[in-house]
Amino acid sequence: MAQALNRGVVPDRERLTCFMAWVIGPLAFETAPHDSMPEDLNAMNVVLGTVLSVVGFLWCFRSCPPDKRHAFVDHCICLSIPVAFSVVLPFYCLPAVVLLLALPDNPLVWKIIVPLGWLVTPVFFWRLRHFLFQSMGHEITKAEQVA
Repeated sequence: MAQALNRGVVPDRERLTCFMAWVIGPLAFETAPHDSMPEDLNAMNVVLGTVLSVVGFLWCFRSCPPDKRHAFVDHCICLSIPVAFSVVLPFYCLPAVVLLLALPDNPLVWKIIVPLGWLVTPVFFWRLRHFLFQSMGHEITKAEQVA
C-alpha cells in the first residue's frame, strides 16, 4: 500500500475504504458506554451510528465528480472538523452536555441524547457534501441538492 500511495496508483474506491475503516472502525467497536446508559440503547447506537456514517460517506463520495474523487479523502478530512464545529457542536454536543449536567445519572437522558445524535448525523453529512462540492469547484444543481 505504501508503494502504491507513493506512485499515486491507489484506486479511489480503495482510498475510500481505508478512510471509512479509519473513521468508522472505532464506532463499530465502541464498548464502554456511560454507566447510566442502557445497554440495549448503546448497542442500537453503535449499529445505527455505524450505518449512518457508512451511508453518509458513500453518499458524499458518489456525489463527487468522478474526475475529482481522488481528492475526496483529503477534502473530507480537512472539511470534517469545521463542519463538525458548525453542526455537531451546537446541535448535539452542547444540548447533550446541558442535559447530562441538568439530569446526572438519569437513564432517560440517553433516550433524548442518542436519537438526537441520529438526527444530527445526516445533517452533518449534508453539510459536508455541500462543502465538498464547493471545495472541488463543482456547482450544485437543484437535483443534486435533493439527491
